[in-house]
Amino acid sequence: MPPRFPDVPESREALLLERSFVPAQRDIPWLMAALSAEDDKKARAAGRALLRVKELAVPELLVAYETSTAPLRARIVRILGQALEPGAARDFLMRATVDRDPKAKRVAVSSLGRIGGAHVENALRRLYETDDSPAFRKAIVEAVGRFGNDDTLAWVASLPRGDDESEKVRARAVLMLKRGPARAAGATIDSTVEAEEPFNLVVWCRAGFEDVLAGELVACDSLADVRRASIGTITATLLGPIAPILDIRSALGFGFRIAPIDRRIGETLEKTMARAVTCAEALRVFATYTIGVVRYRIELVRTGKQRSLVWSIAAEVARTAPNLINDPNEAPWELRLDADESRVFLTVVPRALEDERFEYREESVPAASHPTVAVALARLANPKNYDAIWDPFCGGGTELIECARLAPRAKMFGSDIDPKAVASAQANAAKAGFTKIEFRVGDALDLVPPEVSLIISNPPMGRRVGEGSETHDLAERFMVRASRILVPGGRMVWLSPNALRTRNAAERMGLTVEIERPVDLGGFDVTLQVIAKSALTMRR
Repeated sequence: MPPRFPDVPESREALLLERSFVPAQRDIPWLMAALSAEDDKKARAAGRALLRVKELAVPELLVAYETSTAPLRARIVRILGQALEPGAARDFLMRATVDRDPKAKRVAVSSLGRIGGAHVENALRRLYETDDSPAFRKAIVEAVGRFGNDDTLAWVASLPRGDDESEKVRARAVLMLKRGPARAAGATIDSTVEAEEPFNLVVWCRAGFEDVLAGELVACDSLADVRRASIGTITATLLGPIAPILDIRSALGFGFRIAPIDRRIGETLEKTMARAVTCAEALRVFATYTIGVVRYRIELVRTGKQRSLVWSIAAEVARTAPNLINDPNEAPWELRLDADESRVFLTVVPRALEDERFEYREESVPAASHPTVAVALARLANPKNYDAIWDPFCGGGTELIECARLAPRAKMFGSDIDPKAVASAQANAAKAGFTKIEFRVGDALDLVPPEVSLIISNPPMGRRVGEGSETHDLAERFMVRASRILVPGGRMVWLSPNALRTRNAAERMGLTVEIERPVDLGGFDVTLQVIAKSALTMRR
């Protein structure tokens, strides 16, 4: 490890890039030197480090500001705008708006946009009239757009037209200023209303559990034409209210799939995407389910975070449908936009709907199952009231709770080597109303549970709890133990961290692997295995 107070430049460079680095008093001088570096990446890293010790950095920064020159001067203004207490920050930034360095002035204005207030706005509007620098004026318009009111909106709208870039800044400010009244007016999504015409829906789940989700959707009275569309995606036709869909327990979410919009020759991408957002079908979704002002946020599916493109789309939408308000932070609707060379695709996703499916999960544990994964495992296990069910790696108890929903009279037993996990599982089960589930602290390789007809588990995975072959060894050893504990005719549904080793172990012990397929646990794949023990198998 490098010394705490490195004297070697290479050690300092490495330490500077560590986001967990917390400087001491002795580090301030070389951090101040790094802040003035020509390398912007190095300077930003130094700024982040100084902000972690504001009480040490502020006196040095204030002294350095008095004699500094570009580019250090603007960097100090930015840091002090965040490091000082709000009142002191406002006073300092107000003085910096007349700084001798043009960039420092713009940074001060931008930082004041995060503070706001009538005093700040009045000062910025006066500066707009006295300083005719286009860059400085754009910074002022953008700043007041963050916090102004109806009067600010009228002022921004009355400003004389400028170049293309100035007009883009003004359009963004107008969009931001319209959010305040829209938020005040409020908006909700009505999940009980029935549409006059059907809508096309897309519903998402963890990859590998499409059959489980499809089974739930087929049983939903509001839906028809349920089909698997792609990995982790099911489509359906909505014929009734959306309220029943909120009870689909294996779903990660859903949205309204709008028919693709063809891209016109010579038309910019933002204009095509704006046409998708304002097409008749999308507007029908908003009109059917929104109570109040329609507010939306834009999510670009494959093009990444392109802030300028998002603003351009929102500006185009505002020109075509001014009643739709772009609001990235508090919007009831999310618009997921995607495109290829010939078409634009839009999915309208409701965000302002309460998810009450898993309210029993008051206690969580590290690496616990996502509840939709637990639901899928439970449904694949298909527990019966005559089953004796064991989860040997129970974590927060979600798998057993979901089994109890399907077979409330089954005998259930959960164990975990971590006492905190067992305590969490007990609390969650009590909240869910299943107080008869028995939980115990113990090693899955040593415990001797009652006769077990069903084992269900999402065991520890190396990616979630630490890399190493011990995880795979544990899974293989437990498979051998499961073969001895399961009664003849018993079964096991679990996620294996090493399918080859656990399948070989199962077959070596006379078990049959009936289902085996990859499952996405949120960024990494494991393998679902459904394993059966023959009813004629002699107990070993």
